Amino acid sequence: QNRRPINIVGPENPLSIKIGGATFTPGGFVDLTGIFRSRDVGSGLGTNFTILPYANSLPLGQLSEFRFTGQGSRLSLKVEAKPSDSTAVTGYFESDFNGFEPANSNISTKSDTFRLRLAFLQIRHGKWELVTGQTWSFLTPTRDGLSPNPENIFTALRLDTSYLAGLIYSRQPEIRLVYH
Repeated sequence: QNRRPINIVGPENPLSIKIGGATFTPGGFVDLTGIFRSRDVGSGLGTNFTILPYANSLPLGQLSEFRFTGQGSRLSLKVEAKPSDSTAVTGYFESDFNGFEPANSNISTKSDTFRLRLAFLQIRHGKWELVTGQTWSFLTPTRDGLSPNPENIFTALRLDTSYLAGLIYSRQPEIRLVYH
């Protein structure tokens, strides 16, 4: 068969693995964050602002909190293919360890739970784009157009995953059809 190589838009990634017409790119990072709070809320990396204790509430209102956590560490996999000149398919999966945390997790073995952040399939054909799965919604500001890709999403870098004043965002299951 006379097949020509698939050209994926963007720079070549030395960590990518090509299998057939698809390019697999693993990603992620290891994170260690130190957290100090003047009131003990008992949460992990993200502050649960709905349960902040008042200063006169006992005992949590009188206790401070300091802990280290690796919950912000992430793993991701991006799969890209271009079956034709006018069609491109991208699959993306991203997770972290910022899921439900049981009350005794800091006392025993510190087993942070795996959490799904993003898992979507994007099909672009000409000026049409179909995205299905769990991804950033149109509420979330982007750097470039209406892209669901994390590198185009504007959420800023911050230590507390629950706090960025004025940022409206949603990361939820959806099906969206876009004409560019």
